[in-house]
Amino acid sequence: MMEANFEEQRKDREAALARQNTMEDMIDMMKSSLESRDKEIQLQREQMDNLIATLKEQNIEVVQQMKDYDESLAKEKAAKAALEERRQKSEQISGMESEIMIGPSTKQTITKKMERSLKEGFDVELMDTLKKFLENTSCGNDIPPQQLDELRSLLNNACSPSWRSSIEGSQQDDPSLFNALARAHSFVKPILEEYERINTPRRGEVVDLTFLAHGGVCRPLLKCISHYWNDEQIESINLYVPWGSRLDANAAYGIVTGEISQDNIAFNGFFHEDQRLTKWPNDLPRDNTLIPNVVFTRVSPLEDAWRDMQELHSMLQRQARRGICVPFLPETTNIDELPLVILCVAVAVAGVQLDRKYRIHIASCLYPMFDEPRILVHPTVFDEVFPRVNCDQYWNIPISDRPVTMTMRFDTAPSPDVEKQFPILNDYLNWPF
Repeated sequence: MMEANFEEQRKDREAALARQNTMEDMIDMMKSSLESRDKEIQLQREQMDNLIATLKEQNIEVVQQMKDYDESLAKEKAAKAALEERRQKSEQISGMESEIMIGPSTKQTITKKMERSLKEGFDVELMDTLKKFLENTSCGNDIPPQQLDELRSLLNNACSPSWRSSIEGSQQDDPSLFNALARAHSFVKPILEEYERINTPRRGEVVDLTFLAHGGVCRPLLKCISHYWNDEQIESINLYVPWGSRLDANAAYGIVTGEISQDNIAFNGFFHEDQRLTKWPNDLPRDNTLIPNVVFTRVSPLEDAWRDMQELHSMLQRQARRGICVPFLPETTNIDELPLVILCVAVAVAGVQLDRKYRIHIASCLYPMFDEPRILVHPTVFDEVFPRVNCDQYWNIPISDRPVTMTMRFDTAPSPDVEKQFPILNDYLNWPF
């Protein structure tokens, strides 16, 4: 009897132990499930935190973009308000003319003085805005689209009507060119300011600016007037070299020093024409005559080439008997290439800020770049063999396998220190593209 009880109790204990084990297994499964759920919740929480952080960053960017847009819109409204104020004042002048009962000549004098005063006040304010804009623009990076629109608006408001009409709808009205203008302005303005500081030229005096560069011609064709941003700051733009010709160090030295003339120039190479220069120098007209795009570029891959040119520049600057000599050394700037039209506009803008007028001289080859076939026109008459640069302005010469080079005969030889640098200058000017 007792054995039966013990056996029954044993079975009960085993059953209880089995139930306990089952419960423990269920508890372990529940713990594992809860831990897995906790991990999922933690992962979801981290994902949510990352999403919130991303949304905050995007919100900050959107807010900044809206702020930039509001600032751009405010500046545009201010410019329009200034133009409207100018128009209203002009109408006031017209009204005052009808009220003042004086003689015609006196009325005309008073009107011109009042218009000049209003224009000067408007131009000073406009140029101050343009100056601040260019100085605040990063010259190492591209200008954002909103700032490009502002720069285009400022330039169009401050330029002459003929310049504005010359670039509208052309390839010059392009964001990359306005970026290039900002960089060119940062390049030339300190040089012009340094000359003003050292030389203190008289008010109204025209300063000669000689630009020495490795360059050539290419597409597109440009209107001559597009090189004259306004009617006051650039007196003339002189190229000297015939279209399709290269430039020798002797002639470059003559351009820098002002010694070159129609009587002492000479030409080397395949040159069989009897035609002589009938105009000196090649002064770009202020009209819509089409000329090739003149572009100045990086010189050579030689590491020390630009240092040699810097040394030569110091010598040439001492020899120069007129104004400023500026060699284009891209290694010392952040500009790989510089079109002549951009250089001229940058000089004009800086000239307004400095209240100075310039006479620009270009010492550079005008030979086709990159064997550019599109810039050449082939002969249409029987007795001509070689093509020429596509240009009706000045004088263009045949492009043959023996390129023509303009040089100069010396009346008085330059100093030996300068003359021994001429091979470096020839490499600089005629380095292949």
